[in-house]
Amino acid sequence: SPASPVRQTHPRPPTFQHLQPRSILGDSTPWAGAATATVTVGTAAFSQILARAMSGRTRRAGLQTGYATAALGAVLAALGAEQANLWVFLAGLFLYGAGQASNLLSRYAATDLAPADQRARSMGRILCASTFGAVFGPVLVVPAQELGERIGWSTYTGPWAAAAVFLAAACLNVSLTLRPDPLEVLRARGSHAGTGGPVAGFAPTIRAMATSPDTRLAIA
Repeated sequence: SPASPVRQTHPRPPTFQHLQPRSILGDSTPWAGAATATVTVGTAAFSQILARAMSGRTRRAGLQTGYATAALGAVLAALGAEQANLWVFLAGLFLYGAGQASNLLSRYAATDLAPADQRARSMGRILCASTFGAVFGPVLVVPAQELGERIGWSTYTGPWAAAAVFLAAACLNVSLTLRPDPLEVLRARGSHAGTGGPVAGFAPTIRAMATSPDTRLAIA
C-alpha cells in the first residue's frame, strides 16, 4: 500500500521506532516518545520475569523465552505499523523489550562456568559482541525498509519484520548452542551459585548497593 504523505516526509535514520507514533498521529503529537518509553518499561518488566526463569529453571529456557517473546513483539509492531494502529504497535514494543532484557541477562549466563579470575573477561566478550550488534544492526534498517516498500508494505513495517526474523534466529541459536546449560552444569557439580536459591527482594538489594563503596562510586 502506498505510504501516506506524513510518512513520506520523515527521514530514514537508524533509530526509527519513535517515528511511528508521529506517522500515525502527526508530527505535533505529544505521543512521539511513547515508543521509547514502552520499550524501556518492557525491558524492565521482562528483566524481572526472565531473571527468575533463568534462576529457577535454566539459562537456556529464560533466554529462549525472552527472544521468542521479543520476536512476537516485533511481529505485532510490524502489524501495528502496517495498519497504523498505535495501540497494537505499542503492545508489540512492550513485548519487544524482552529482547533487550535477554541481551542484558545473557552476559551473566556467560560467567556461570568461568573461573573466578576469568569472569570479567567472559562478560567483556559478551559486551563486545553486543557492541557489534548495536553498531551494525541499524545499518540494516534502511535496506529492510526499502525491501518492505518494494513488497508493498508501509514505510516502517519492513524493519520490524526483519527484527522478528533476527530475534527468531537468536532464539534458535540459544536453543542449539547453549548446551550443556550452564545452570545444569552447576547443579551437577553441587554448586549453590545461581541454582535457584532464595532471590533477594528489591529493598535488600538497594540496601546492599547503598553499603557498597564500589557501587556508590559507579553510580556517582
